[in-house]
Amino acid sequence: MAERAKQDGFEFYYTRHIAEDVFELELRRDYIGVKTNISGEYMNKYVPQSCVGGVLMGEYDRMAYMLGAVTGCNNAPEDLR
Repeated sequence: MAERAKQDGFEFYYTRHIAEDVFELELRRDYIGVKTNISGEYMNKYVPQSCVGGVLMGEYDRMAYMLGAVTGCNNAPEDLR
C-alpha cells in the first residue's frame, strides 16, 4: 500500500495498536489526512486470511477517493469517478 500511495501522490501511515487490537491506516496530502481504524478482532473473525489484502486495498481506495475529493487530486479508482 505504501508504494501505491507514493505513486498516487499520497503519504501513507500504518500503525497497529496492540493493546486495543486495532489497525490504523492514514493517507495524507498537503497537510490534510484521512484516517480509518480496523478492528483486529473483526479481521480475525470475519475476514479469511486470503482476503485480508483485498480488504485493506478496499479501505485504501475508499480513503484515496475521499482525500482526492478534498484536495482536488482525483486519484479515485476509475469506477468511482
